[in-house]
Amino acid sequence: MSKRVMEPHRIAVAVVLIPRVFYAETQVSMSFRDLILNTGYCCSAEHVSVELLANALRVRPKNVEDWLAWSDNKRTDSGWFFRHRLTGGFEVGYLPATEDRPTFHYTKTEVFRACAKFIKYEIDDVCGGYENQGRTAGN
Repeated sequence: MSKRVMEPHRIAVAVVLIPRVFYAETQVSMSFRDLILNTGYCCSAEHVSVELLANALRVRPKNVEDWLAWSDNKRTDSGWFFRHRLTGGFEVGYLPATEDRPTFHYTKTEVFRACAKFIKYEIDDVCGGYENQGRTAGN
């Protein structure tokens, strides 16, 4: 039985809302990973582009702050980050820095693209880990 693939735009909207849902007081305790899996993104990642995510953020600009907070609150010594640059604008990168995962710099006006790039990399890593664990038919 094949899984029903959701429309990429709907997935993008669900994805940009993840930190807000995660931190909501009424949220039933679900992990960040489970919230990603529930969006359908992992089954459709190739159809959800940075541009689709950026467009979803443009309609919901407050979600950019949610993703900045998510990145800042990650308590890990490795992984993707999204932050303000001291010189203005934003940067998206990976810690520890590696040649195959460069740091990208964005101007203040490119905030939606910067955030979308971070989201894409962040959740692709989560989905990659999910794929590598071997999904069962029920997942």
